[in-house]
This record gives sequence, structure tokens and C-alpha cells, in this order.
Amino acid sequence: MSTATTQQAAPQMVGSPSPPHIIAEIHGIYCAWVPEDPDAVARLVPAGLTPAEDRVVSLFQGAQAGAYTSWGGRVTITHAEVELEGRDSLDGRLRGRWWGLYLNSEPFYLAGARMLGVPGAKEGRTEVALDGDRLVATTFDDDTAIIRTSARVGAEPVGPFGAQARYLIPGEGFPSILVPVAAPAYEVAVEDVEFLEPSHPSHALRPLKPLRLAWALYSPRLSYAFSPPMAIP
Repeated sequence: MSTATTQQAAPQMVGSPSPPHIIAEIHGIYCAWVPEDPDAVARLVPAGLTPAEDRVVSLFQGAQAGAYTSWGGRVTITHAEVELEGRDSLDGRLRGRWWGLYLNSEPFYLAGARMLGVPGAKEGRTEVALDGDRLVATTFDDDTAIIRTSARVGAEPVGPFGAQARYLIPGEGFPSILVPVAAPAYEVAVEDVEFLEPSHPSHALRPLKPLRLAWALYSPRLSYAFSPPMAIP
């Protein structure tokens, strides 16, 4: 995942904290790329935030086999983000992110995302299929397939992955949601990321072809939680 270099001051809670939740055992793929239209990507970021100079876009697509959540629901999820300048994670390892797409199949979780102010959060579903070493992740808005990622993946973990991502949301000073992530990482070679519907708003995030990846992560058992909004200098 893209790295950053700065340290951040201690965060302050903003407003009433939302209940913490954990989402575990997600079969998912996370990757990032140089976009085809950097200007279109930059226009997704509101005034007051600065997209990273390279305009890198990241995408996560995941689906749980079972209801491995703290409220008992089963989640499928897709979200895509623009990486930001000067809004790094607290440990300085990762860039902050601004959501450009958010689709979730679970009404409880979708309501929570909207409560947190996730831009454009709406209902949708994600299917992740593995046939031998070939992985295909497909995202649907209603019944329309809008994104399809194809990759070759390994069968054994190559090591642990852990990070704390930072997502910015609307509000004074752009509060942050901190998302700790932990997973066994597997080998992955992303072959293609296709944005299938030119009329869909997500099409602005499409990658340059041939694909120029910034990073990629694959795990059949990814887990994460999310914080209430925080003010972070």
C-alpha cells in the first residue's frame, strides 16, 4: 500500500462516538493504480483536501462467506478512494484517503457508513469467485456489473499484513475515520481492473491501460474495525 513519511499529532474525538464494530473473515482484494484521467480523479476531492500528486486510486472488493461481524450480518463491500497529500495515517506509513465509491450489501453496515458521513454510500453487492488460482471480483450497483477485477493468487499465506488506514469524511476540518486492518497476505498478480459502465460515476476512477499498479493485497481472511470520527491535525 502507498506509504507516507510524516507523523501526526494525537487525535481528538468529534461529536458523539458511533459504536465500534469489527468485520472479520472477508475474502477480498485491495489494489491501487495510476488513473487514466487524473483530472477527473482530482475533481472528486473537495476543496480543502489535496489529492496525491500521482493521483493514485485504490479499490477494495470483498465478500464474507459467513456472518463474521459484531452485529451478526454478512457483508459484501466495495469501496474506492483517492489517496491524499498531507493527511497521512497516524504512524506515517499510509496516505489518507477520500472515498470516491462505497457500496455495501448489509443494511446495518450501510446505515452506519451513512451515519459516519461516507460520501455517496449506497446499497450494492460484491461477488468474489476463486477457481484454482484465478480470482474474479465483481461489483454490482443494483443488477448492473460496474467493476471487475481479475487476478492470479497463491494458495498459501506469504506473511501477515497489518496497517491502520485513514479515511477523511465531510465536516469542519475533515474528520478522520481510522480503520485498523489485519490479514494473512497471499501472493497476488492483478491482471486487469475493468470499469464496465462508462455512464456510472465510478468510471472516473478507471485505471490507465496498460495497468500501472501502485500496490496490491489479497487475503481470504481479512479483518478490520472502524473508529468514530476524529479530528486529527
